[in-house]
Amino acid sequence: MSAERLRVIECGARDGRPVIRRHDERQVGPLFFGPGDANLLCGACTFLLIRGANGAHSIRDAVVECPNCGSCNQASRPAPDPGSPAPPAPRPASP
Repeated sequence: MSAERLRVIECGARDGRPVIRRHDERQVGPLFFGPGDANLLCGACTFLLIRGANGAHSIRDAVVECPNCGSCNQASRPAPDPGSPAPPAPRPASP
């Protein structure tokens, strides 16, 4: 299983995205488990946040709060800047 450290962001910079957090005081084990082959770690303290993810970008538009250190971790690519150019359209398949 591969391990991937998430990118730490300012908790105030979550831009309205939902926050995945533990609602009790325990600081053990991952927040949740999945069937994938990647472990997602806190970018600040390397606490195991999610075991069995399908990579960091499998969780979309959410922030994961570390129960160990309180850091906010971005689990997906940020939305594109509205002022940035659109990505090129995909080319049609050749016949």
